[in-house]
Amino acid sequence: MLDATAAVATADPSLARAAFLKATYPQGTAHTEARAGQDATIWSTSLRVLSVAYGRPDVRAGVLRVLSTVEGVTVRHTTYDGTGALEIAMYVPEQVFTKADTSPSLIPITGDKTVDTAILADMKARAKAIAEGKVKPIRAHFMTMTVDDATGALLRYGDLGLQVTYHVSRVNAADYGL
Repeated sequence: MLDATAAVATADPSLARAAFLKATYPQGTAHTEARAGQDATIWSTSLRVLSVAYGRPDVRAGVLRVLSTVEGVTVRHTTYDGTGALEIAMYVPEQVFTKADTSPSLIPITGDKTVDTAILADMKARAKAIAEGKVKPIRAHFMTMTVDDATGALLRYGDLGLQVTYHVSRVNAADYGL
């Protein structure tokens, strides 16, 4: 995924988006998702890619290229602990759940085309909670990623009160008997 992300760093944004989604969904299922679902996938995959791509400015550039196609994403220059950084934010509108959110088409299918029983049980419980009005809306908010503007290292992630700070350090394998 890192190399696929780096490869789209200078591509046309719409082509970068298509290639990134194809790398994320090698089975080719991304085209069946609604645009908002694709955007959510791009955001979450970008977070995972940046968390393992320390020191790869080409990966950072690819992530930024792909995120430029996601509605509600903004990028601003800032500093973090005295270092130059980019704060990438994605606006998430309020999410209200309805009975349609429990559609069988939304139930994940395993490779052998059978519904995972744990997932099915969870979906049934969710449908019941929605029908009973027990599922509260998720308020509109911003998810944020802060990355080192030179290396692309992920420094911080935030979402609905959750703040995760990343600290990267180098170790010598010989110090651990390896």
